[in-house]
Amino acid sequence: MSAFLGPIHHWLYNKIRLQDQLTQEMLQFADKEGLTNVRESVDSTYGKMPEGNLEDLIDENNIHGWLQGKITLVENRFAAVVTAILAQKPEAKEAMGLLAYDFGQSHSALTGENNAKDAYQLLNDSLIDGMPCDHVNMLISAEDDRVEWKRTQCVHAPYWTANEGDISVYYELRNQLVAGMLAASGLKLIADAEGNYVISK
Repeated sequence: MSAFLGPIHHWLYNKIRLQDQLTQEMLQFADKEGLTNVRESVDSTYGKMPEGNLEDLIDENNIHGWLQGKITLVENRFAAVVTAILAQKPEAKEAMGLLAYDFGQSHSALTGENNAKDAYQLLNDSLIDGMPCDHVNMLISAEDDRVEWKRTQCVHAPYWTANEGDISVYYELRNQLVAGMLAASGLKLIADAEGNYVISK
């Protein structure tokens, strides 16, 4: 492994890859539904996420910029794919929510033995919220049975605006993804429109 790369870079790269995998599932859904030009359009507009290990791909002279660029790529791709699907098939939102839920279930190791702090850590390890320096999530309290935090800013909205999408759709799908991740733990996420979040039993 490169001496320039640390655990935080691999942590962030894994989150980027996870969002790209969800986008790929949405693209497979579009293909199965027979929707036209979704994959071709997003690939030609934004390109694809490169495959491979981080140390083989990253620009070691610009680690921060490379990672930010890949966040921008996967955020734009997700917004573009979801928006393109809904433009052709508005009624697909429910099926896409179920897809996100199933994806969350299949990418979670939580069980009934895990507590709220474990769940918060899983979400922090899985969901992109900008770069670490953006400090998007402000932890308010963390107990075994209840974790509370606040979203200080929405770093996702610009990508949805750029792709003529609705940011509320992003949060609907994200909430379904989280619900899937928490399903086996018995924990629930409560979120409000002001960006306040609580995980508890």
